[in-house]
Amino acid sequence: MVLNDNALGMPVEKRAVQLAGYQYASDKTKRAAGDIRSAQARVANRDGNATLVVTLDIGDNAYIHPANKYDAGHRTAQAAMGLCYGSAGAISAPPLPSKATRNADGSVLLSFSNVGQGIKLAKNKDLNPPLTLSGNSTTASFEALLSDSKWYGVKATLNANASALTLVPNKKGTVRAVRYNSYNFPAVMGALYGKNNLPVAPFYLSVFSS
Repeated sequence: MVLNDNALGMPVEKRAVQLAGYQYASDKTKRAAGDIRSAQARVANRDGNATLVVTLDIGDNAYIHPANKYDAGHRTAQAAMGLCYGSAGAISAPPLPSKATRNADGSVLLSFSNVGQGIKLAKNKDLNPPLTLSGNSTTASFEALLSDSKWYGVKATLNANASALTLVPNKKGTVRAVRYNSYNFPAVMGALYGKNNLPVAPFYLSVFSS
């Protein structure tokens, strides 16, 4: 993934395709691929001429090259239509997590940019049925880092205008950071989408007081 502009000094539009889901190690708690996905997202988001293409939800835990080429190609084409060609109404990028704020009751408000018509929680890209997530630190899509330096699963609830989430840890404590789909091959994949049907990329955010 080379994101440099060309030798003539002209901006070059790029599509950065994230690593697809794959169980790189027998230990399901490993996160090496998740760390790489986070780095890919940070690089793409800092480049005004780059769009991130998320493929985590169409991966295969047994095959490093997933069979679903259609969705990978379709999402890459969407990014090109919006970024390179400026097509009217083109959907080029998924919603981006922008801020995590600690509420007085201990919950966390997770805000997003580029939300378009909104975000949604779902079991798959067809968004049916709705999904409320909870679980322990090895299986949950959303996790919270508490003041004891341990990660815990959370319950995620969509707010009324579909532009933010409220996260409630399954253990009381001060939340220091939140993360989403940080494992090589998360147990719950593709839980968070934009209403444009593009999945939100894995992320890590520090939490600040409101």
